[in-house]
Amino acid sequence: MSEYKITQKDIELFEELTRFFVKALGLKSWEVGFDIDEEDQLNRAYTKTMHDSKIVVFYLVRCWDYKPKKEELELMAFHEVCELFMCEIMDKLLAFYSEQETERMIHSVIRTLENVFMPYLIEEYKKGKKNKRNSNTVKKENIKRTRTTKKKK
Repeated sequence: MSEYKITQKDIELFEELTRFFVKALGLKSWEVGFDIDEEDQLNRAYTKTMHDSKIVVFYLVRCWDYKPKKEELELMAFHEVCELFMCEIMDKLLAFYSEQETERMIHSVIRTLENVFMPYLIEEYKKGKKNKRNSNTVKKENIKRTRTTKKKK
């Protein structure tokens, strides 16, 4: 089995998407952090929350057994943000249900969110990236025109 180490580009995409989804789901009261897990063998990504201080850390596991596709990193980022979205409900459910049953219920909701809302949010993310690129292009053209105009005077 070959081992793939997540690249800096993979990490940056995961972080950018995660921040986008945090904002899109209105989770603005959380302080967001990121870290790399060098040892986890069960997960590809996971989330740790500190409810009282409203701090969340999203972890991306360093070593995979294959190179992830962009769509997989998108899904992973969205899934982890949904975990944050549902964390307080999960804590309340644990008072009445087993951890296994609570995980099952929460992940049933998360899978529905992935299937229903994620495609829409990914389109919004891509539109925002495209608009940002177009905005930068327009600004560069204006700078060039300004410089050309100044040289003619």
